[in-house]
Amino acid sequence: MAAFTWSALVNDKATQLTGAITSGSPTDGGSLTVGSTSGFPATGYLDIDANDSTKYERVQYSAIANGTTFTLAAASSRGADGTTARAHQAGATVELNWGAAQANEI
Repeated sequence: MAAFTWSALVNDKATQLTGAITSGSPTDGGSLTVGSTSGFPATGYLDIDANDSTKYERVQYSAIANGTTFTLAAASSRGADGTTARAHQAGATVELNWGAAQANEI
């Protein structure tokens, strides 16, 4: 993962999953398809179902493949930052939030 840059910070970025995912798929290096990646930084962390403590998961992405696909990091992308990889339904909220991983990169 590239070093954190302040220019990567944006406010109120959210989208939704376009299809359900399981706790085991996609895997590291796989892809996460959403409604839109417009305005998201080129790399970073995403929170899925952040408003539900029973479903919350943080994932790390290493690239945006097109306007609707995040490429997950090659290692430890699911359940990042101390969370657990979980199943999520289509329509689940995917948002850009600040977390310990970003703070540790500074």
